[in-house]
Amino acid sequence: MADVCLEALLGDQTVVSVPLGLLPPETGFLGELPLSELQATLSEMRRSDRRVGLLVFAAGLSPAQAASALGLSLDRALSSINRIGKRFHDRQVLGLGPKFKATHS
Repeated sequence: MADVCLEALLGDQTVVSVPLGLLPPETGFLGELPLSELQATLSEMRRSDRRVGLLVFAAGLSPAQAASALGLSLDRALSSINRIGKRFHDRQVLGLGPKFKATHS
């Protein structure tokens, strides 16, 4: 179902723009995430996290907007985003996701 939703939201895009700070800094994430990685990561998540992930990472809503749209508290939406970020990082560590070069200020 998530794949169908992503296709409807994004058409033929191959990357999604994600606001910096939503994913763990240790990933070296630079603002664009391959759509295939978003699909793979969300497919491993529970349904409530997938819904938040679709709205925030694919549709570009803020965490507060996603929480409002789904009838969740902001804390619950932020917890979902945190779990998605951790799963994304775990996939990188295990060699299942893309590698990004960490940037240092």
